Amino acid sequence: IGLRIVTIVSYCISLVIIAVPIVWFGFLRMANHQTFDDYVNTGVYVSSTASEIYGGGNFNFNGDLYIEVDNEISGFQIERGQAISNAKSSDSFLPNMLNKIFNYNGEATIYSVKNDSGYTILLCGMSKYYREVDKEKILNYYHSLAEYKYNYVEFGTGSRIEYIDMKFNKEIFEQLRSKYESDETKVSITDNHAGDYSINQTSADGVYLRNVSVLLTDDSAYVISTSSAGTYTGYQLDKKTADLVKVALRFKPN
Repeated sequence: IGLRIVTIVSYCISLVIIAVPIVWFGFLRMANHQTFDDYVNTGVYVSSTASEIYGGGNFNFNGDLYIEVDNEISGFQIERGQAISNAKSSDSFLPNMLNKIFNYNGEATIYSVKNDSGYTILLCGMSKYYREVDKEKILNYYHSLAEYKYNYVEFGTGSRIEYIDMKFNKEIFEQLRSKYESDETKVSITDNHAGDYSINQTSADGVYLRNVSVLLTDDSAYVISTSSAGTYTGYQLDKKTADLVKVALRFKPN
């Protein structure tokens, strides 16, 4: 009887070992089918493959070189426009074979991004691109806006990140950014009761994004440069600026 039980248990374990990869494979193929559902065939292709673009490469389209945008054009609250072109799958045998096995569409759809700059910005995957010749014009446009939108995130208050809209002064934000980019002497801060925030500046179209991290304590405020294991390094703000930031972030002393 004991031997029979061992045999049955071993048989069941072997079935599980076989079933797990089969179930995982089926799930992966089903999940990858979304890459076909999201695909729009425009019949027009850029010069680079999808894998080359996803790997950080540039591409040519309509005779223009498109490059990945500057960090400040990395806003994610954007409105996607029409599909205007595609990127082909890799020409290599192995990636194409794996794509077929795992039911993955190796081609990509490239969309326009609705924006207020008047220039073309394209979207492929999660990355945005503009014409190399338009880079400075687009940056100058967003740098010279009279008004921006602001929101903030408070870290360490829960598992979900919540962006809270706020009213903030453009000049104060520039002061914080200047402080972050300065060569002043950094200070080290350790305060378990401090408030850790990110203040985000965005354009109305959601394309432009800059942020600055600040740490608020009961008696001071800092622009943060680095943080590790509860210890921060950064630049101390003057009392007037610190008070303005605390009011804007609705900071409550402990």
